[in-house]
Amino acid sequence: MDQVAEKPKKPKKKQKRRGRPVGIGGQAAIVDAVQVYQIADALEATGTRGVGYRDRCIWLLGLSLGFRCGEVLSLRVQDVWSAALNRPLEEITIDASRTKTRKSRTVNLGADGRIVLIEWMMRRPGRPDPGAPLFCSYGCPMTPLSYCSFLSRLEGIRVGLGMPRLSTHSMRRTGANLLRLSGADLEVIRVFLGHSTIEQTRAYLGVSREERIAAVERRAVLLQDARLEASRARPEPVPVLPPCDPLPSPDWSI
Repeated sequence: MDQVAEKPKKPKKKQKRRGRPVGIGGQAAIVDAVQVYQIADALEATGTRGVGYRDRCIWLLGLSLGFRCGEVLSLRVQDVWSAALNRPLEEITIDASRTKTRKSRTVNLGADGRIVLIEWMMRRPGRPDPGAPLFCSYGCPMTPLSYCSFLSRLEGIRVGLGMPRLSTHSMRRTGANLLRLSGADLEVIRVFLGHSTIEQTRAYLGVSREERIAAVERRAVLLQDARLEASRARPEPVPVLPPCDPLPSPDWSI
């Protein structure tokens, strides 16, 4: 019996991996301080049944801690909250198994982060069991919120506000950049981000709109001062005497 030749199988198309939206230049976009709260307010206003407030707290806490989105969503209640004292911990530690670099990191919690945590714990659904996820899916207090769910919410907000492409990584870069604008030393920012070298931290930071405007204004002041200095150094013009009336011609008839 003749064997039927098998049809060649078509090669499977390689599925594109869904990555995070990137900002200008292939990096997560950095937003300024005003845009931080524009995004936070929009997240709260567009969510329903407490989802908006939850996403607002995720956004603001990620900025405060300088964590990646996946790191924020992996936090448990016991990582940030003292059940004995009923208040936020002063230091937040994330273990190596939940970080991108596989290195544990400890970050001091500032006043802005403490306010976010206190307000969220007052409104968080379900019992605040120590092992429960800090940010849970709606209706499932023991199920952590997925990365893609928050990603889609953030992208929808970005389009509505007409901002450049954001990323969940924008929380981390924006938080670090705000530290730099507030006067923090580059070494402090390096430790805050968990980077191994200063060069990595320097490349990570961006130049904000406020810095560009300030640089242009400083240049204008510099040019104005130089113009005044040049006018002072300019030699005084030589006075020009007015023309004299011609002498009368002698009268030779006398």
